[in-house]
Amino acid sequence: MSSGTCQIIIAGLSVVIACLQLRLSKQINRQNISKEKGYFIIEETNLRKKEAEDYKRCIGLFDLNRELRFHLYGNGDIFLLKEQIVINGIIVESKEPIETFFSIYAQDCPYGILLSLSGLDKEKPELDVEITLKLRNIIGNVYTEKILLEFQKRDIANEWFLHRKNTSFQFK
Repeated sequence: MSSGTCQIIIAGLSVVIACLQLRLSKQINRQNISKEKGYFIIEETNLRKKEAEDYKRCIGLFDLNRELRFHLYGNGDIFLLKEQIVINGIIVESKEPIETFFSIYAQDCPYGILLSLSGLDKEKPELDVEITLKLRNIIGNVYTEKILLEFQKRDIANEWFLHRKNTSFQFK
């Protein structure tokens, strides 16, 4: 074999190795994003504390005049970068808090959201609440958590039943 042919083969192998390294790097990056992901889950009720005797009777029931509390779960600490609340398709609040830090090791400090319900909203039989949170994990990856909550009004004043909830994520 001539030296020109060897150089072409070596150059071709170098390109293949570089492509494989790039692919492996992207795969590792995707794994790191999913490994270091924290997310919020709503508490089961805001009517009683877990220690109360009748706590189980209140699961799924909420007073929407009180704060909705969310605990951080997952396997990574996060910074909250932005929050947007939409009630029945209308943006009622959109704010960018100062990069608030939440740790999975501090479960006694939940994230609280107070819904700004109008008098008209309180009279409706159902409320659709969409909470969009822009989050950043410790290694710098930014992602969005979208929490959808559907409440149905009960006969008891200020008591709502959490009929359906769903959480989705968007990674950039």
